[in-house]
Amino acid sequence: MRGMLGIVGSVLLLMACNGGDGDGDGDGDGGGSGRVAAPASCLSADCGSKQRLVDIPGAENLFFTDAGRLFVTGNDNIYELLSTSGGYVAQPRSAGTAGGSGFGGIAQRGNVLYVNVFDDGGLWAAELNDAPEFSLIHAMGLASPNGLSDGPDGELYVVNGPLIAVAGLPDPKVVRLRFAPEDAMQVVEQVDWLALPGLQPNGIARRGRSLFISASRLLPPSPGLLLRVEIAADGQASEPEVLLEFNSIPDDLSVAGDALLLSFFSEGAIALVSDRGELLSRSAAQSFDSPSQLRMGRPPLFDPRDVLVTEKGLLLANPSSYGNALSIFRRHRGGG
Repeated sequence: MRGMLGIVGSVLLLMACNGGDGDGDGDGDGGGSGRVAAPASCLSADCGSKQRLVDIPGAENLFFTDAGRLFVTGNDNIYELLSTSGGYVAQPRSAGTAGGSGFGGIAQRGNVLYVNVFDDGGLWAAELNDAPEFSLIHAMGLASPNGLSDGPDGELYVVNGPLIAVAGLPDPKVVRLRFAPEDAMQVVEQVDWLALPGLQPNGIARRGRSLFISASRLLPPSPGLLLRVEIAADGQASEPEVLLEFNSIPDDLSVAGDALLLSFFSEGAIALVSDRGELLSRSAAQSFDSPSQLRMGRPPLFDPRDVLVTEKGLLLANPSSYGNALSIFRRHRGGG
């Protein structure tokens, strides 16, 4: 979640939020070949508890690869979570720096992992070898690249959220990137795929040919929106459908079986939503420190019933213990 505060009526929250996803649900999403299990319906403190796993400054996004490796982005690095005898460690994997507040959305194509970078407006990538090192492969020229997802035909979708008169005028849209068939590091096409005027788009997740987008309105009534957009056979975007409206500014989201996990950034909560837009369950307000992304756990690192959450905390880089963490919501023993 990256952004600023502005005015709605007398007070309007304007936040530009980094994050993104390609979710592995068995339909070609960039998070794995095995379908992600749907979570139990309860995300409240009655059913489980939160535990801080590792410190990640400005924790922004998390992503499980096909093989179950876990990568987490933060202010100034991309980390891989490694298991140790004493728990977990976050191993830096970036060969450079994004300038102090930049690594965001993550997606996978084949054996390559891609990451949006907010500060330089670029796409970074690394081959998934034993010790991947990420570097810039394509300058997108976007003011605030946020969400990132793979597509059903090998493309990537980038959510560009608004940025307030810093690097240009707000330009909320989804951009499509296509790659050279013989080179996963070479972008051969970048097009504006879907304009989202009047909104602040943020995260993106895919199941099959459906893209789910979290966004905020610039004007009342309710600030939060969950949208669905279909990818037509000819590659064009359908008209966005509003699935859910809610009273929180969201950050990122992910697919979990037939449901979606959604972060309520401004409310400090996480939620489970059906793909028809029904709010199935949520945690209490302020139960998480400004959550920015969440995903169901995957072996070998985690149980499939676990929910991993990046807690960003404050928007500006700081050493506080509020947020700056990768945490886990783990169900009580014997719970569903």
